Amino acid sequence: SSRTKSLTTKPVRVGIFVLISSFLFRAAPAHAQSLVIETILQTFAEFAFSIAATITKLIVLLIDVMMPIMMYNNFVGNPVVKAGWAIVRDTVNMFFVVILIIIAFGTIFGAERFKWQQQVPRLLTMAIVVNFSKTLSGIMIDFGQVIMLTFANALREIAAGNFIQLLGLNQIYQVSQVSTMITSIGKEDGEGASQAFDFFASGIASVLLTLWVLATLVIMVAILLFRIVMLWVLVVIAPLAWFMKAAGGKDGIIQSDAYAEWWKEFKCLVGIGPVLAFFLWLTLAVAGAGNIAAISEFNVSADSNN
Repeated sequence: SSRTKSLTTKPVRVGIFVLISSFLFRAAPAHAQSLVIETILQTFAEFAFSIAATITKLIVLLIDVMMPIMMYNNFVGNPVVKAGWAIVRDTVNMFFVVILIIIAFGTIFGAERFKWQQQVPRLLTMAIVVNFSKTLSGIMIDFGQVIMLTFANALREIAAGNFIQLLGLNQIYQVSQVSTMITSIGKEDGEGASQAFDFFASGIASVLLTLWVLATLVIMVAILLFRIVMLWVLVVIAPLAWFMKAAGGKDGIIQSDAYAEWWKEFKCLVGIGPVLAFFLWLTLAVAGAGNIAAISEFNVSADSNN
């Protein structure tokens, strides 16, 4: 009973099927063997091209989603940013009063840490600047947005078409059953197996290419979305960060690098948008001029199949 049960397990059944199929395949004529291989390769290739065509549609949809995100320009005027910034600003203004009281008591008791001649003027100056932190942050963001929107406007109408042309996605999507490579499969002149393998390899390469493009665009959209949200957050907490600059420093009351960290993140997020937009525009502009390799004087083979 146990031996009979072991013969009915899945691995054994698969092994028996493969063994019988191999025997029948070897017993078949050479042309029949070649035709079976060609049929299998062509089936897998057609499946791969259908996947590549579906991914191509997703790429076009993702480009349509990316362009409005790239052209977003309401960082300071967002209602959430306005409400959050007002609350943080009012809270920070109370902190200035508390710090001034602490400096007063420290000076009365003669603590060496408190030097009102340097600390009070800086606090008063930053108390004024903090109330304009949203406006100043908006000016710096607008500086980067002017550059970014210049390239985004140039990409808005042609982005999807140029992407398709650059990567040859239109050729992937338009693979036809009457193409030369497919119609030559199954001929008896010995070229069928080679053509079937070329077709299969092209399908696999097309899937890899489209997946790579899709992953790249997903990362770009994620970066742009992250940039928008983080700039909202940084504008909201700008009064607190600038207060830390006034109360911190070498001779400050609070030892903190909060302002330096805020400024580092702010510069990075403002600058990454124009950089992405510029290089995306540059890539598509150069691709629109034709064969990049030929223009760059690389040694390109004359055989288009290669």
